[in-house]
Amino acid sequence: MFTIQPTSKSERKRRGEFAVRVVSAEEPFAPAFDTMAKLQSELPFTGKIATPTDENGYGQVAYVLCESESEKRRAELAIEGKGGIADLIDNLRKWVTVHSYVYYELGKTVVPDESWDRKAYALARVQHTHGYDAGTWKSEVFEGFTGDTGMHLPKTEEIKRQAQELAED
Repeated sequence: MFTIQPTSKSERKRRGEFAVRVVSAEEPFAPAFDTMAKLQSELPFTGKIATPTDENGYGQVAYVLCESESEKRRAELAIEGKGGIADLIDNLRKWVTVHSYVYYELGKTVVPDESWDRKAYALARVQHTHGYDAGTWKSEVFEGFTGDTGMHLPKTEEIKRQAQELAED
């Protein structure tokens, strides 16, 4: 239901350095949908949530206003990791690998570098916390992954197909 997007410099200035930008894929943040309460229920702490209008809404974007880097990581993990740690790690691995293939093998860019970096470093952090073998997809390849490059990542037929589809869109 919720995904995280990178915050811009102006958003960080307005909302704080540790703000997490959350997008609702299904229902807008609005009182009728109780979307704010649903987002709060996913957080591992009682956090302040704001919308661009600061009046509970009517839009697809909200911000979790965190007080520290560790609180921000906990919020991101709770929001993106709903399917469990193994699913989170595997999804991040595949996303990073597909986008690396698009960049290194197809010579295209379909996401900003900031997005790739955010996902790659999130993967590195989660693996550091839970172990590289907490995921199930290509664990041996991701042992020691630091998020600094995706050039060495696997080039399976599944990855090639997904990358081609992504690059064509």
